[in-house]
Amino acid sequence: MPPTIAPFFNLYNFTTGRRLFADMQVRERASARGPSDFMTDLVAHIDIAIEHDKETRVVDKKWEQQKAQPQPKSQAREVDTKIDRTLSGIQETLLSPIRALGPEHPARKAAQKLLHDIFPHGVGVHIHMPYVDQLSNNDLVIETLKKQEYRDTIDERGLQIFVDELVTLNDTFRTELKKAPVVAPVTFDIVQAHRSKGQEYLLQIFAKILGHFSTASEEDVAARTELLAPILRQNEAIGDYLRRRRPIPDVDPDTGEEIDESETDAVPAHSHTVVLTHPDA
Repeated sequence: MPPTIAPFFNLYNFTTGRRLFADMQVRERASARGPSDFMTDLVAHIDIAIEHDKETRVVDKKWEQQKAQPQPKSQAREVDTKIDRTLSGIQETLLSPIRALGPEHPARKAAQKLLHDIFPHGVGVHIHMPYVDQLSNNDLVIETLKKQEYRDTIDERGLQIFVDELVTLNDTFRTELKKAPVVAPVTFDIVQAHRSKGQEYLLQIFAKILGHFSTASEEDVAARTELLAPILRQNEAIGDYLRRRRPIPDVDPDTGEEIDESETDAVPAHSHTVVLTHPDA
């Protein structure tokens, strides 16, 4: 059984503005039908959905502004690759006596001690850290490699060339990381999570109305037709854009007027969910 109710509905993914506009219209109609336990519960649920998508609009706006800002070019990825190779080279050099010599050999013990001190969890864990964490850990590795107690091991194993290279690369890495934010203020994962939750709220509203007014009686048909009309109207508009293979523009949540595509993140024509629906929807 899926964790959300989305697979049970034949509703497209709404843009944030379209969801808000539909939610507010449904709320207005529900409030106008007079007080009842169901309408009170429905309005309360719609209010939660509206507040969430108001936050989603803020996130959407930040995402659009962020995308529009020119990003400084950084060579951090390229430098990081070189650092990873250097660190791997240090590990391989130290593994040579560990693999070749007996457990009591002094050179093996010295190599094991140094390897454990610079890579206590292995070089693989080190090189897969986030950039900022790896930078600070590179500093610790360099600090350890420069300790006097490891001077003999460094010289005997010919590691100084790796140490010098690591120092140079890590200084460059630090400079490159300053050119652009390491973590974007808003990532698309955050945007997508907000939009998905807003869509789930919309489907829950739809389900509540269908569940309460579920019979073929004249009263139930009239009630669900009235309450679901704002949602179905937006769904029909989205479907029309999809049939014409056009991007789906968002709408002003207060007026329902479409916003120019150049001013918003229009949804691509393939972004929708087609699944089973209630026969009266």
